[in-house]
Amino acid sequence: MTEDHAHQDIDDAIAMGLDAFALNIGDPTAQYVSDALGYLFGYSAYRGFKLFISMDLWASGDVCSKTGNACGGVSD
Repeated sequence: MTEDHAHQDIDDAIAMGLDAFALNIGDPTAQYVSDALGYLFGYSAYRGFKLFISMDLWASGDVCSKTGNACGGVSD
């Protein structure tokens, strides 16, 4: 996600009459997550739009085994 993409997503949501949306994060360790959250939350504050994080750790499978981490699953 680029900063322009984040801005467009929020602008499009506002144009549709939405005032908020959930950000579904399947793997919080992915490299792009930190930048994407910064773009989205920064612009949403500027536009008065609401966001919340939905930590769907099983959306892309078992993140722990995919990344080689020895964690205990979703509870970790």
